[in-house]
Amino acid sequence: MYHLHRLSGCDAESCRLTSYVPDRITIISNLALIDNNVLPAVEDVLSNTYAQAPGYNALINTETTKVMGMPSQQWMIATVNMTDTPDNNNEDTTVTTIPQPPSRRAPRGGFLNDFYDDEGWWALAWIAAYDLTLNPSYLSTAQRIFADMHSVFGTTNCSSNTAPAVGGLPWDRKRTYINAITNSLYLSVAAHLAERVTDVPPLYDYLSLAKQQWQWFLASGLLNGENLINDGLNPACSNNAGTIWSYNQGVLLGALTALSRATGDAVYLATASRIADAAIRALAPDGVLVEACEPDCGSDGAQFKGVFVRGLAELWRARPEERWRGFLKGNAESVWVNGRDERGELGLRWTGPVGRPADAGTQSSGLDALVAGLGV
Repeated sequence: MYHLHRLSGCDAESCRLTSYVPDRITIISNLALIDNNVLPAVEDVLSNTYAQAPGYNALINTETTKVMGMPSQQWMIATVNMTDTPDNNNEDTTVTTIPQPPSRRAPRGGFLNDFYDDEGWWALAWIAAYDLTLNPSYLSTAQRIFADMHSVFGTTNCSSNTAPAVGGLPWDRKRTYINAITNSLYLSVAAHLAERVTDVPPLYDYLSLAKQQWQWFLASGLLNGENLINDGLNPACSNNAGTIWSYNQGVLLGALTALSRATGDAVYLATASRIADAAIRALAPDGVLVEACEPDCGSDGAQFKGVFVRGLAELWRARPEERWRGFLKGNAESVWVNGRDERGELGLRWTGPVGRPADAGTQSSGLDALVAGLGV
């Protein structure tokens, strides 16, 4: 049984410092695709967030706690409190929500800020919301966000080092870093838009841009010889040997799966498969994901594992390998049995024990695991 509730509103400080909303939008949209019982509440959360979140997106260049590339804006948090079993059945569903009028468009200012990875998370969130609702405003918003990301495409000091595959974009408007997550997100947004945008002609040739970005990504060195993605590039435009974070692998799995669907070319699935298997070997040697930062991952890192299982689930739907199904089911089971506290909240350690008190980041990441396990 699911008890969906929403925590709405926050002061300016908490809105600035928490980092969950775009990721949460994606998670609950994916949940509603497999559980119609929560659909009305999820649609309400989407509409409310679309209307209200931009009002908390005006703090430009103030992300003092942003360290690893997850978004920093928050308006409302949608969580699922699971009190019975994690299976998807027709039991009664209790929904606690605050009715809100449907929105027609996002307020002026939209979902842009000074960090291009933040924008990528928002774009993917509204694509997921569009997939659930078919509301064209959500897809248009994702296109506008992509346009801002694209404004710096191919403009970094490392963009031409891989000619003729010019590509790449910086982490932020100050161009302080070229990291994997921003570039994976750009690729993923472009590939997902290529599947959905039917404008003739489209504002951008999303498919060509996705293919170009992938060629740049491959040549950049971000993908290392072990089929794993490091954190970013150093000032000399080489792989910086940074931490192998699970979310860097997960976003690319979803991006390559979308690119394969858009092109009909299975070569992208083959590459994604190698990355998936390498990541599982490196990050889950005993079968359950463990992030490098555990047991103290902060608000950003607490969400990373959820991004990985989400991307792996998308890959599984395109290439249903039994080993990935077993992995996703096993991680969901471990979250439910070992990573859940006495209040039914989901902790950082999927292997258990729960350890530190659960928070919005650990809850959303654990929910990602449960949704992925239910969906395969």
